[in-house]
Amino acid sequence: MPEPGLTASFNDIITNVATSELALMQPAAVSYGVAKTVKTARQTELSKAYDDQPERFVNEPPAAAMPPESAWINTPIAYPESHDTLASGANLSHSET
Repeated sequence: MPEPGLTASFNDIITNVATSELALMQPAAVSYGVAKTVKTARQTELSKAYDDQPERFVNEPPAAAMPPESAWINTPIAYPESHDTLASGANLSHSET
């Protein structure tokens, strides 16, 4: 079991730290499926800011971004269905007996 300090740090990261890879959203917002709600709220505020002071946005009205459909540290390996080792009963051990 991890130490309490480490667990708290991990929980802080997934709930409080926004990353550019996730369109400046917290990992928890993306993981728990509220990214569209967050984007809608952001777009509402960005639209209000544009309506109040359009001169601040010289190129175009601001648009809230959505995170990518998937984000991986290590992309999972996609195995063909014919190689399903658990279903075929194959030996998963590394020893050659």
